[in-house]
Amino acid sequence: MGRVFFNTRENVTTLDSGTSAYQCLASDSGKTFVLQSASAMTITLPASADMEFGWRCRFLVNLDNDAGYLIKCSNVTDQMFDGGLNVQVGAACAASVFQGYIAAAADDSQIALDTDLANNGAKQGSYVDIMYIETNRFLVSGHIHSGDTDGTGGAIFSDI
Repeated sequence: MGRVFFNTRENVTTLDSGTSAYQCLASDSGKTFVLQSASAMTITLPASADMEFGWRCRFLVNLDNDAGYLIKCSNVTDQMFDGGLNVQVGAACAASVFQGYIAAAADDSQIALDTDLANNGAKQGSYVDIMYIETNRFLVSGHIHSGDTDGTGGAIFSDI
């Protein structure tokens, strides 16, 4: 007998053009958010007091967005990101394919996924995993499929 998975669809939420802003909840832990909008979108992570260590989610870009998807901490003064993302320019973009790693700086509190932003170029198939690991700290990992042929990924993380 094979494995049976119940309620797996409940852990997938699509954020589309009808959503310009989304406030993540403690109950969103374990969800995959499918980002599917051509409009600007801001996603705010929960406040530290509203979740426990181990809270986690994934953001998956399913539609290129020139206006950008922004994922930010709820308290941009105290909450910060640790870790980083693999950045790879697709082979169709350049003869010389760039692959690197962009790390969050000590005070970075926002992630931008923007298809036409210089040093970003996050395209469909990019994903970011976020886990709350200690007071005011989120660990970030994932992969950015970039269309920016001369970019470094340096515009993905920012201190706002």
